[in-house]
Amino acid sequence: MFLIHDRREIAVKRLFIKSRQGLEEFKNEVVVISKLQHINLVRLLGHFFEGNEKMLVYEYMPNNSLEFFLFGPIERRILNWKVCFHIIEVIARVMFYLHKDSRLRVIHKDIKASNVLLDEQQNQKISDFGMARIFVGNELQANTVRVCRDIRLYVS
Repeated sequence: MFLIHDRREIAVKRLFIKSRQGLEEFKNEVVVISKLQHINLVRLLGHFFEGNEKMLVYEYMPNNSLEFFLFGPIERRILNWKVCFHIIEVIARVMFYLHKDSRLRVIHKDIKASNVLLDEQQNQKISDFGMARIFVGNELQANTVRVCRDIRLYVS
């Protein structure tokens, strides 16, 4: 977490210099997230690409991720069914926006609890668009199978 000139807290995501696959995902993240606007998407405030330094600047999410609340030692007690249903509903609305309502059709390809961040009011914000894919033209199907760290992933 850092502070910028207007005293807002920010989060900085820095690319590991020797990561080739990470560079492509980093660039993809800038392209995809900068074209989307939704209250439940984490906001990209800026980026810095110069030489070996590559950084993305995001709004800061002070309440960690949904993963922390689902699998943390204490917090899981506060997630009753009403709260869980609300979380599911918000994520479903964001997916509908990405697939149907935005001017682009986007497949996120990496929705998981650690990519659902929580702001100061516990509002969910989807993050990490590095593996996302934008549909082109009238394209209705996309190959979403990818091998990553010896794990085969599929998202429909």
